[in-house]
Parts: sequence; C-alpha cells; structure tokens
Amino acid sequence: MTIAEAITGIDQRKRNGIPEDVKIKWLSELDGRVYNELILTHDGGDSIPLPRYDENTIRTTTLLIPSPYERIYLLWLEALIDYTSGEMNRYANAYAMFNNTYAEYARLYHRTHKPKGEKLKFFGTRG
Repeated sequence: MTIAEAITGIDQRKRNGIPEDVKIKWLSELDGRVYNELILTHDGGDSIPLPRYDENTIRTTTLLIPSPYERIYLLWLEALIDYTSGEMNRYANAYAMFNNTYAEYARLYHRTHKPKGEKLKFFGTRG
C-alpha cells in the first residue's frame, strides 16, 4: 500500500476533515513504530533505512507493512481520526481492531525473521 492509497482508502471509508499532511505524519509514526519494534529487532534490520514521511514525500511511496496486513494502515488512521474527533467509543473499537491486526502481523514477522543476537538456550541440568 502506498501513502496515496492509504489516504484515499480512509477518506472513502470515513468522512473526515483531517488534513492530508496530518494523515501522512500519522502514517510515518506507524511505520516508525514498525521499524523500531519489528525491523530493528531482527537480523538485517540495520540495512533498512528508517522511513520518514512528510508533506514533501512522494505519495507513491510504499509503506512498510505488506499485503495481506496492509489494512493496518486504514485501521490506524480510522482510530486516530476518531480520537481527534472526540469519538471515544469509536476510537476504542477502531484501536482494538488495529491492535489485533498489528499483533497478528508482528507474530508473522517474528516467525519469518531471525531475531538479532538470538542464541541457543539450554534448559535443565548438565551432567
């Protein structure tokens, strides 16, 4: 999913008056979280640059989370729009859906990428 697809997707899904530059900032925050929590904690993560998006970023820039988990971006934007609008019940629901989907993606990432510095652990006694 690209920045443009995420913004168009949320705007079609939910009427809102949030400026595009704010949505781009929110997308940057989420990809920063993915970068710090998942990518940097696994081998090879240091070779991937930290994604930072702002109003000058090309809208066709691809976001970090791939299909089939890319709906995380729409759930994230929906939750933040609801929070900003003071819709706390809707925010709680949207954030719970975001959190569950993000946790699914994180589990997949952990299963498919070797953690940094992982060493073999032995349990029990040696004799």
